[in-house]
Amino acid sequence: MIGIKFQGLSDTVFEFNEYNVKTEERVKAQLIESGNNIAVGAKSRVPRDTGKLHGDIRVLKDKLKDFTVKVTYMGKGRAFYGKFVEFGTFRQPSKPFIGPAADEELPNFEAGMAKAIEG
Repeated sequence: MIGIKFQGLSDTVFEFNEYNVKTEERVKAQLIESGNNIAVGAKSRVPRDTGKLHGDIRVLKDKLKDFTVKVTYMGKGRAFYGKFVEFGTFRQPSKPFIGPAADEELPNFEAGMAKAIEG
């Protein structure tokens, strides 16, 4: 019978788990940074008739544990009409604000995620 014994594995597992925790923290920080950048970009682009839509743009981080950050203007008592501004209607041309902000942030997000994962 052949036996194999691994020594020092607990240290390796600990280092691996520590790496995962640190990597997770960096990834989440990048998600928040990019979400904030998109919100700022969207606020700078959104038309300001009353200012309500501008004021309702925010970053939701409640699903950060699932690696989800959401930039939105929707919610109870918030500017439901933002989708009509972003995408337009048959009577109103589109005035995109979130899409272009996300497009502008994409290179920063990709570079930041690569850096976060590499450590």
